[in-house]
Amino acid sequence: DLPAPAVRLLLRILEEMSRGNAVALVPVGSTEAHGPHLPLGTDVFIAEGVCDRLARLLDARGRQAVMFPALSYGLTEFGHHFTGTVSIPAEQVTGLLLQACVDLAAAGFGHTVLINHHLEPAHFAAVKAAAEQARAKGLKVGCPDHRRRPWAIELGEEFCRGGSHAGFYETSLVLACAPATVRPLRSNLPD
Repeated sequence: DLPAPAVRLLLRILEEMSRGNAVALVPVGSTEAHGPHLPLGTDVFIAEGVCDRLARLLDARGRQAVMFPALSYGLTEFGHHFTGTVSIPAEQVTGLLLQACVDLAAAGFGHTVLINHHLEPAHFAAVKAAAEQARAKGLKVGCPDHRRRPWAIELGEEFCRGGSHAGFYETSLVLACAPATVRPLRSNLPD
């Protein structure tokens, strides 16, 4: 049997869904090499960490949110030649996310938010296209873009210069949300 608090939470979520007020949070990332110290799922871990914190903030405001499993593959052209990187075409990313948005709305979620942390421009465009196509169908779908002002400034100089891939920015976020996945930096790496 589920513990009583879990049952109460599930009941609250179902009640919010029946009113169309529940929020579906969909983490979006990629499977991509992130240097010798970060995992292939760096972008996924960060997106999941953001969704987890967002769900708690929404709950504190009386809104029910459910974090769904992440889309762990994306369009990854920049790093495709690094071992471990997997890329799928933009139209497949868009189509998969659009269908997820349609199904989540049909399940009773009033809002869906795509939380993307794979920052490659072509991938971000594919995710945004899914949100735009879902909105064209009358669905309430958001896709926040933290790469833009004024938000990007809050993320620090390294982020704003575009050098955040596997740098201090991503490393600090993975240390915050999945610290066991970060390997120690090695000082004797070959050039």
